[in-house]
Amino acid sequence: MYIPSGDVWVAMTTRKIQRGAENADSGSRTMRLNFRATTEEDARIRLAASLVEKNISEFIIESTQSAADRILADRSTFKVNSKLWVQFNEILDRPSEFKPRLAELIVSSEKFFD
Repeated sequence: MYIPSGDVWVAMTTRKIQRGAENADSGSRTMRLNFRATTEEDARIRLAASLVEKNISEFIIESTQSAADRILADRSTFKVNSKLWVQFNEILDRPSEFKPRLAELIVSSEKFFD
């Protein structure tokens, strides 16, 4: 995303969101979350959790953390000046480089997905 001013903001999706330090160190969870669900939503969540052999709390926390990471990663930004913005765009505009191993993979008859 380009914001025309003295500085430039570029959205990046590679930034890892760091978890809260107090929970990362101790491993204990002290916060309680409450939410409402329909009977069908509850049954679906419980079934999915059981299929991956997780308790409800573990399943919900892992699922919501994954969703939060995806959302936050899309909104992570770093600030660059105009000179760096030009360099960044030059890198993006470079011609693609032929990768023989990638070409072999693309034409191979091996299936990765059914």
